Amino acid sequence: MHKKTTYFNFLSLSSFLGLFLFFFTLLLTNLADGTYTVGELGKTGIKIIQLFGTIGLPLLLLSLGFTYQSRIHTKFEIFSILFRNLFNSLVLFLTALSLGVIPFPTEKIVPTVFPFLTSNYPLLTGLFFVILLFPFLDYLGTKISNRSLILIVFVLFLFSQIALIADHLSALVFLSQIFYPSMVYLFGILLRKISAEKIKVSFVIALLTAVSALFYVFFLRTTLLPFATEKGLLFSTGFINSFLLTPLPVIIGATIVLFYLMVTKYFSAGFKNTSIFLDSLLIAANPLVLLTIKTIFNTMLAEHTRLLSLIGSLSLICIITTFFIFLCSLLNKHFWEDLYDQDISGSSVAWVGYLLVILMNYILNLFMNGFDTEAVFSWYQRSFYLMLLNLVLLAFVYILCLVLFNRFWYGNIFFLVVTLIYGFANYEKILYRNEPITPIDLSNYAALPEIVGMIGIRTVLLLIGLFILLIIAAIVLHRKTKQGKIFRLPVRLFLLIVPIIFLGYVSSVAANFKYGNKENPIAQILEKANFVPHPESLLFNANRNGHLLAFASLTNVKAMREPEDYSQNEIAKLEKKYQDEAVQLNKDRTDAFKNETVIYILSESFSDSSKLPTISLTPDPIPFTRSLMKQTTSGEMFSMGYGGGTANIEFEALTSLSMDNFDPAMTTPYLFVVPKRDHLFTINQLFSKSIAIHPYTAATYRRDQAFEKMKFDAFYHLGNKDYPIKNQEKKDNSKYISDEAVFNETLDHISQSNGDLFIQLTTMQNHMPYNNGTFDNTIKVNGDLTERSKQQVETYSQGIHYSDEALKTFISAINQMDKPVTVVFYGDHLPAIYDGEFLSQKNADTKLHLTDYFIYRNQASQQIIDRKVATPNMFTPMMMAQINQKVSPYYALLTKVSEKLPAMELQKIIDEAGNPISDKDLTKEQRELLNDYRLIQYDITTGKNYLSKDFFAIPK
Repeated sequence: MHKKTTYFNFLSLSSFLGLFLFFFTLLLTNLADGTYTVGELGKTGIKIIQLFGTIGLPLLLLSLGFTYQSRIHTKFEIFSILFRNLFNSLVLFLTALSLGVIPFPTEKIVPTVFPFLTSNYPLLTGLFFVILLFPFLDYLGTKISNRSLILIVFVLFLFSQIALIADHLSALVFLSQIFYPSMVYLFGILLRKISAEKIKVSFVIALLTAVSALFYVFFLRTTLLPFATEKGLLFSTGFINSFLLTPLPVIIGATIVLFYLMVTKYFSAGFKNTSIFLDSLLIAANPLVLLTIKTIFNTMLAEHTRLLSLIGSLSLICIITTFFIFLCSLLNKHFWEDLYDQDISGSSVAWVGYLLVILMNYILNLFMNGFDTEAVFSWYQRSFYLMLLNLVLLAFVYILCLVLFNRFWYGNIFFLVVTLIYGFANYEKILYRNEPITPIDLSNYAALPEIVGMIGIRTVLLLIGLFILLIIAAIVLHRKTKQGKIFRLPVRLFLLIVPIIFLGYVSSVAANFKYGNKENPIAQILEKANFVPHPESLLFNANRNGHLLAFASLTNVKAMREPEDYSQNEIAKLEKKYQDEAVQLNKDRTDAFKNETVIYILSESFSDSSKLPTISLTPDPIPFTRSLMKQTTSGEMFSMGYGGGTANIEFEALTSLSMDNFDPAMTTPYLFVVPKRDHLFTINQLFSKSIAIHPYTAATYRRDQAFEKMKFDAFYHLGNKDYPIKNQEKKDNSKYISDEAVFNETLDHISQSNGDLFIQLTTMQNHMPYNNGTFDNTIKVNGDLTERSKQQVETYSQGIHYSDEALKTFISAINQMDKPVTVVFYGDHLPAIYDGEFLSQKNADTKLHLTDYFIYRNQASQQIIDRKVATPNMFTPMMMAQINQKVSPYYALLTKVSEKLPAMELQKIIDEAGNPISDKDLTKEQRELLNDYRLIQYDITTGKNYLSKDFFAIPK
């Protein structure tokens, strides 16, 4: 068994002081010149502090060398220590990746990472080698004579002095800085051996001082004097590194070490813990730590521009950093001892937790950014403190997982499985829906079978196999260790309650950050970290603030924020205003719905790829649709979705409510809005009979419950025994029911009706994935696309071609009917398959949100509505205008919206040419109309339902 005891002795004191001075000098030396307001005395003081701080590194190395591990006698011991230090280096590397200090594997941004470290790189490299090789150096110290050791130290020392004397030749200085740590460490071993032979300490100090004086007087005075040649607030990094190579810092450090011998008879028995301090130095020499504390340093000192506040703040940072590093080193040491003893102590719990949280933080960010390491690293650099806050949230999640099982291996494996599932789900949803996982998705468990089908059963089985292996590993490891319960009941309750309260509080503050109280501490921290929740989209929210903070900000979502002028009196005024508007519109209109069959066709992912920059298709996949659009009301639809969002766009078309008016965090009305309202008006309620058809399951977004509340008489979908889908033919190797089959299904319902019928048809044929072999491709694609993207666009375009052929047959069939049939046809969004150089084209992002629509009637008595770019909420008033249908006060408002307002989605506005414009470009009339629209929408979806039923009824 290993005795886990530490001693507060000379080694710990000198190591702590050495690390403190090392950080202090390094940070101070890299202070931006001219940043702080100090007088001449202050400048002199800072330079003196710089020089004094240079003793930190030799003091630390001398202390460690002075307490060399003479118990190492075998090569096995040497290599076991070397392995442990290599493992520690790997941990540091992963930590540096996780915190964005180093990128991997992208190389082109490496020069932007190390400007702070460039001048210190040789010295840090030397430190790193000393730590890795210290068992060899210790072994060398036990096997050679004092004379040989003196000779080696002297040669290394002489080499550094020659480098300084030889006009600062860069190559020699570079090498001498690398060798410098080894020289000082071996010098510490030499001091220990000399003191053991009872040579008078005073004699050794005098000898070292004399040698230092001789070197200085005869060789170095012209090199390092006068100090006045160093202008500015600080000595340069090059000067400090050169000064470090002189004998002075080493002599001062050696004097401190030897002076200790003069006042103590012997050292305590704590030298066996030298490895703790070597691990500390390993951490300290890593770019991770240096850049992290530099970032904190710069932020803390932004408001401290005087000398005393500068020194005080820097001291506090260095003390905390040094203490934290020693703590990590101690935990690491105990972890290795636990492995040897097959035991799990509290130290190991803390250390493994740290490693897992750090590792999974990086993996989750890779999932979030599609494994683009440059994107991950760029976010770290832009949002360092937001990244740290996400790390803290993840740490609290880890604690909950551990407390839940109260068994070390079970808790850790559970955390690993949960985070991997979350990360993979995030990756898949962003890939296919262009938005991350949200809290509401967790409640949509009914959609799980559909999600599995989209991802692919093979991928799901591989994931399940991986999780089973992890679970088996947890069971085996648990049985091999002596550890039972990790926490006693009081501690377990504390660690359960505190994280839950903390996570709940952070989520509440983040969710209400825009409109809530900014005085509480969490809100102030978020504000200082530059937290900006979902200003444009959910994906922007996640990319801007980090996955966990973005998730937390969506835990308490309101559909709409209450407008300032919302009141019963204001709504009554609006109701009267649009009743009068309806009267004016209805003077020349008839009640066409009594005989009309109206079909809304949401064609899954239907769009014209050739409208995207540089892309061309051969042959044209949609010749019929293109010709039909020239004959009737048609144009482009500005979609709020890309790769997903079908239910939201369907909701807009049926309700004529705009997603742009909702809070950006409100992702799915079918889940956030519909269940909370007793009644929600939709266009189908103006017909005697209405049905919905969807040739897939109804679980996603709970369409079955939503359509029931919207008062559809029947919902035909797969798995519904009362209203089954009869036509289920598929095209080629596709797994989805074809558009041809579902159009035939729709024609059957039309033929059985005498009119006054509304049909909502949502197709599935062109849903992702677009794998090679899904269709027998005849379409060729050219453009600035990646090869993978070209293959997917070709497959997708073939499906669109089949849709075009099916649509031609469908339109031909309704043209032969002797009753009026109106078709509102639109693609819900583009598929998320476009990747390539064309994305850099002007307005490319906007074009990825423009699909095609048309409104067609099989009888000639119709007018064509001129609307080049529309949004789904405009379709119903446009359709009513086209067939000359009377309107209710509600649709009188929406008629003005469709005629007067530009297309608005995604908190963006585009004009009739498809170009983005600013809200400042809106006229006063448009602003007033938009405010009316938002007030009405708020009352319908979130407010107190002041509107009467007559507002939605068509006057007789």
